[in-house]
Amino acid sequence: MFSNAEAKALSGYLSLIPSVKSRYYTEEVRRRLAEIIKAVSEDRYTAAEVKELQHIAKLIEMEWRETGREDLLDYYVKLTMLIAILFAEGKLPLEEYLRGWL
Repeated sequence: MFSNAEAKALSGYLSLIPSVKSRYYTEEVRRRLAEIIKAVSEDRYTAAEVKELQHIAKLIEMEWRETGREDLLDYYVKLTMLIAILFAEGKLPLEEYLRGWL
């Protein structure tokens, strides 16, 4: 089981957002990611923002697959861990969480 403190620590790491050089992971996506990560670190995020993180994670994965950028792969893995922690905190129903990944 993960705690709120672990989610905050991970979101602190994730506030170091990779640079943009992409067609999927755009500057607009990077800015929105920064906003949501800040909300998570301040414990004021919503279920809709967690869903948005899932979408952003998919964009980062697509960008990694196309470019092979290792920094994006590392960030993607940690971002998906954060999403799982936030889900475990109960802010997102299981059906919605799984719908984003299946």
